[in-house]
Amino acid sequence: MGGLIVFNDQSTNFSHSVAHGLWSASVPLLLMQFFYQLFKPAGVVCNLFNWNEQRVQLIYRQLKWLRFIIIPGIFTIGTLVENASSKHSDSLGRISLIIIMMALLYALHSFSHPKKGLAKDFYQIEPDNWISRLRYIWYGILVSTPLLIIGFAIAGYYQSALELENKLIILLRLIFFSVLFHEIVMRGMILANRQLALQNARQKRKQHEQAEAKDNNISTNINPEEELILDIPKINEQNRKLLSATIIAILLVGSWLTLHDILPAFSIFNKVVLWQHMTLIDGKETLQAITLVNVFFSMIYLALMLVFTNNFSGLIDLLFVGRHSMTAGGRYALVQLTRYIVIAISFIAIANELGGSWSQVQWLVAALSVGLGFGLQEIFANMVSGIILLFERPIRVGDTVTIGDVSGKVCRIQMRATTITDWDQKELVVPNKTFITEKLVNWTLTDTITRMV
Repeated sequence: MGGLIVFNDQSTNFSHSVAHGLWSASVPLLLMQFFYQLFKPAGVVCNLFNWNEQRVQLIYRQLKWLRFIIIPGIFTIGTLVENASSKHSDSLGRISLIIIMMALLYALHSFSHPKKGLAKDFYQIEPDNWISRLRYIWYGILVSTPLLIIGFAIAGYYQSALELENKLIILLRLIFFSVLFHEIVMRGMILANRQLALQNARQKRKQHEQAEAKDNNISTNINPEEELILDIPKINEQNRKLLSATIIAILLVGSWLTLHDILPAFSIFNKVVLWQHMTLIDGKETLQAITLVNVFFSMIYLALMLVFTNNFSGLIDLLFVGRHSMTAGGRYALVQLTRYIVIAISFIAIANELGGSWSQVQWLVAALSVGLGFGLQEIFANMVSGIILLFERPIRVGDTVTIGDVSGKVCRIQMRATTITDWDQKELVVPNKTFITEKLVNWTLTDTITRMV
């Protein structure tokens, strides 16, 4: 409707102002209707996400009346901002803003109250969690923010109050969509766990059939070590950690991008110059400063890398092993290769954030590569051989092999060396280069039945 009014040949300044108000209220109306339908009792949230009925009722009751105050208020403010020449625009806009903030104040008080709010069950179940310990601080921040905006509006700082109101709305949307994303992923994990449990049951039945065939001296071409039984509780724990780290990173980065231009405490970090480096911008060499903000993002990259490399094997089990027929050796190879790729990408991102662009360090890397290639030739040969083993797979985790005078079962294939457990349960570390350059006997590459003379 706003577009029709704007493109009307007979439109006036007032009609343009009304169109601007309609445009301003359209997205908030859409989002509030979306969440209103989402949180209906016995609706999507209750049936799909298994939320507590009391929490859903609390959100639904607040949204039911809140939309009739916020949407007209946003429409009024949008209309008056466009028609700023009116002598009553600031006064009416200020009154509308105060009414919106008072409504939000009551809603946020209901949502975040430590004893009656949405998280009261979590606070009771996890009293020692750092989120629970700071529950009164979260409550104070959420309640005091609308009060601060009301104070700015009453004091006459209308434009500043509008800016703060926009930032608050953005942060609330970010929180709501982060919670929605979390619940959707958790629902997907529940469905995937059912598939993993079914796959485990099939694998156990197959192992039982293989054991019976072995007792009856019937030959099978399936390596029992390759039958992958998944640890579902461990997979759940790893994926929960990954999801929590992702949500925290989204909230931190989103809050920073939203608030860094209005809070002086945040802008100070961008003014603390740690060092400078030369960079090419539009073909010209320019000094670029590295500040505490760059260090902050580098720490986020590093933390995400550590969390991801320690827990992403559960994600691979959920996305690939549970959906495709994958053996233990194939899973191990995929996990190791993905870990190498993630570490490499993370270090490139961290170096780029701290001023170490490729154009500046390529000659140093080339010189180091030549020097290390001569000085650490064997180590590099083992690293390349490890990658070849993971791709070509002449040996796999669980295979029984003989290399030189060493015989045993492969238990780990790492970047530099492979660990073999011999018949006396001693772990032998064999350099990867040995498996590529020397004669290798794999007793279980395609068949577990071996003729002994």
